[in-house]
Amino acid sequence: MIRGRFTIYLTLLALSVIFMLGFFKQMFVMDVHPYNKDPAPRGKEYSKDGDFDWGTAVKYNPKQKLLLKDTVENILHPIAPEFRIGDALPDTVVRQIHIATSWRSGSTFLGDLLNHNMGTFYSFEPLHFESLSMSTERRLDLMNNIFKCNFHNKEVIGWMKHASKGENNFLFQRNFRSFKICENLLPGKVSCYMDKFQSPICSMSPIRVIKTVRFRVKLAEEFLKNDKDFPHFKMVVLVRDPRGTMHSRSHHSWCSGEECINSTVVCENLEKDAQSAYQLAKKYPGKVYLLRYEDICMNPYEEVKSLFEFLKLPRSKGLDNFIQKHMFGKESKKHPYSTFRKSDNIYMEWRKTVDMGYIEKIQKDCSIPMKTLGYHSFSSPFDRDNFTISVLSKASESIWPKNLS
Repeated sequence: MIRGRFTIYLTLLALSVIFMLGFFKQMFVMDVHPYNKDPAPRGKEYSKDGDFDWGTAVKYNPKQKLLLKDTVENILHPIAPEFRIGDALPDTVVRQIHIATSWRSGSTFLGDLLNHNMGTFYSFEPLHFESLSMSTERRLDLMNNIFKCNFHNKEVIGWMKHASKGENNFLFQRNFRSFKICENLLPGKVSCYMDKFQSPICSMSPIRVIKTVRFRVKLAEEFLKNDKDFPHFKMVVLVRDPRGTMHSRSHHSWCSGEECINSTVVCENLEKDAQSAYQLAKKYPGKVYLLRYEDICMNPYEEVKSLFEFLKLPRSKGLDNFIQKHMFGKESKKHPYSTFRKSDNIYMEWRKTVDMGYIEKIQKDCSIPMKTLGYHSFSSPFDRDNFTISVLSKASESIWPKNLS
């Protein structure tokens, strides 16, 4: 039943994207940025008060109208009479997924993996907007409105304005389905940062994923307890061996703040997030999942299978191909932000270069979370250099029993 309804929603989404592509190409080209106060005159698709008129848009795109009419009447209505092209999907079927993690913990790959599933609207690092200076209330408001596809919200508009700057375009480019449509519609990719483009696309997406590295796990309880607005909300807490995390961060000049480079602070936050994950999992059964980066690298197919079963998501035919290409393929790349990796060694790369003194400091600062999360401490350079000794001291089932998810 679930797979059948998802097939319907994915079909609707695909048709809606075709529809939007058609009418956006018919719009009058705006010669100014959407955040300027005086936009150029727009086409007949807009009403007098400036709102976009879906009905009029169809009227001025007759070919799109005929295609949609035929498809809806002959294919969709017999099995889903209550749904219409362009309608927002009901909360009863939408899946909101939050990937909560920290910098350089493998979250870019995990986010891209979930984004690879059809019907996904992916929001990459919305808290990049104001980083650590943003209050908890504003962070929650921003994420709440993104999950609800309220792109006209003040905080979300601020995020879009931030992402529209050239050096920040990567924030929206990760949502590749949406970006491929909008990047060539108007000059300067401006449609990609318009609420009237993003809101409808988001509203028609049955899977909505937000990935953050600036959000403490305990704060997600605001979404977990809100069954009215988010009945299918689930959180994936991604952790990584702090020795590997700190090594990876050391290569980036932007990682200069205490929460990023100070191992004492990093370990305190890791401990808090791990404890919050266990507490929330017990309080909200079936809604929280803790995943180690190393487990994905060592057993990607099995770990992804377990993750998708927890999320109750159908696995697309191309998912295994995505894993093969990004984790085992010949295209593995050296770029620090590339998601192409040689999984059989990348998670242990730090063991080849990190000084034993620094390893011992991290192990001391992180002794509690490392024990909780099943990471093995090395007592000598010999142990560090002996790759037959695993970085893991516990199996994934031991640190996160199935009854927690």
